Amino acid sequence: MKLDNKGFAFSTMLYGTLAVITLVLYAILSISKSSEDTTYYYGDTILAKLNECVSEEIALENCYSSGSGACDATSYHGCLGYSSIVTPGGGIIASEKLKEKIVSSGDGLYVDPYVDKRYIYVGSNPNNYIQYSGKTWRIVSIEPDGSLKLIDYSANITNTWDSNSQDEWSSSTLKAYLNNEYVSTLSDTSKMVSGKWQATLVYKSKSATGNMTIEELVLQDNDQDGTASSYAQVGMLTIGDYMKATTNQNCKNNMLTATGCSSWLSNYKGWTINIDAEQFNASIAYYFDNSDKLSEDNTGTSHKAYPIIYLNRTVVIEKGTGSSGDPYILK
Repeated sequence: MKLDNKGFAFSTMLYGTLAVITLVLYAILSISKSSEDTTYYYGDTILAKLNECVSEEIALENCYSSGSGACDATSYHGCLGYSSIVTPGGGIIASEKLKEKIVSSGDGLYVDPYVDKRYIYVGSNPNNYIQYSGKTWRIVSIEPDGSLKLIDYSANITNTWDSNSQDEWSSSTLKAYLNNEYVSTLSDTSKMVSGKWQATLVYKSKSATGNMTIEELVLQDNDQDGTASSYAQVGMLTIGDYMKATTNQNCKNNMLTATGCSSWLSNYKGWTINIDAEQFNASIAYYFDNSDKLSEDNTGTSHKAYPIIYLNRTVVIEKGTGSSGDPYILK
């Protein structure tokens, strides 16, 4: 059976751990006994235990993907003791801990209906606060590989997309600012991982009315439009992030004309990483405005910019409920 990225990472960790155990056992057995049968016996036992762990990891991932709110990570890892294997001294990897609280209504963590193995925070005020690098952030999503996407909602940044009024995100002055001046204000970057930031092009002509659904967001590569994807520590929200966080289905079906697309993210209105693609306008980008609506503006004008980062998929939650008064605390 094929594992996804998170399952593969977990099984790889298990293979590494058990490989060390195997080598130690083999060394002991080689010294104390010369019997090949004994060595094979222990090897088969360890392999059987490994297969049990991998099967449980697959079952847990399937539980999460089903949208069930009753997926207890610890019950799926009785093979070797999930918390002690993943993190010496105890604790559960953040992505697993958070997915124990998946919901299907109200505020909270939902299965992303558009991206496989991804989970998003939806509603007016979900419990998605987390402390990192000396400040409190909010979790936007759990990515397919288990990394956490965070927004620095307290950042006081007002800036142009590009001082030269160009829409090339990979070389924009805003990207440069976020990945230089802004990063230097963080006290700890050790748990951050570089993200792939793709400027999504908005094709208003996709339908006769000019409306567009989330599915109609078209990702283009550098060869087609010059908006290359780029790897960097810091980026911004996408149109999809704003629209997926609202419970208003009309906002998902009519992204360019719908109003009232409020959610917890509409508290943080500003530039998105998306740009206008109609006639490949080289000076237009999108921002979320005060009417809870997507609007376009010249990239040389100023709007709020909220930094987005990714935390490593191996980060561990030590305590906290995720509320504003009791945010998640990492080990």
